[in-house]
Amino acid sequence: ISLQPEDIALDILYEDEHLLIINKPPGMVVHPAPGHPSGTFANALIHYCKNLRPKDAMDLRPGIVHRLDKDTSGLLLVAKNETLAQELESRFESGSVGKEYLCLLAGRLPENEGVIDSPLPGREGNEVPAMTRFKVEKRFSDTTLARVRIETGRMHQIRLHFAKLGYPVVMDDQHGDF
Repeated sequence: ISLQPEDIALDILYEDEHLLIINKPPGMVVHPAPGHPSGTFANALIHYCKNLRPKDAMDLRPGIVHRLDKDTSGLLLVAKNETLAQELESRFESGSVGKEYLCLLAGRLPENEGVIDSPLPGREGNEVPAMTRFKVEKRFSDTTLARVRIETGRMHQIRLHFAKLGYPVVMDDQHGDF
């Protein structure tokens, strides 16, 4: 897999000489991966930002300091220089950047707010700590809209935690709400 520029529209919310903030739509993969060699956010980004180039042939995320799942919409921060990229990556890794999500859950979550403190599978298959905080914004007849903050950044953390509780994210065909 190699990263090639592609003319794909980006919803840019903020830009200066150091930083881009872009609204990623649902359905867009952040960077090339098996099964998604093109049409990604990264392909669009290097077309838009001509000075942003991969460090080497293995770099599929130039300037991208965090990611969102394919079906998740939301803001992505893009550093236009290596100094800012390292600073932002460090802040994301240390948890000093707050990330908040709105999730529509299948079913009516009974608690108004809570914490899900339950380990999840890590990259090597070993369980790793994972903590998700939530607050109900609104209950509907068969669903719940919840504001969610993750204390750890595990793969599919929100989807896995709510599926474990029996309230999967609506239309999550991978972890429960088929």
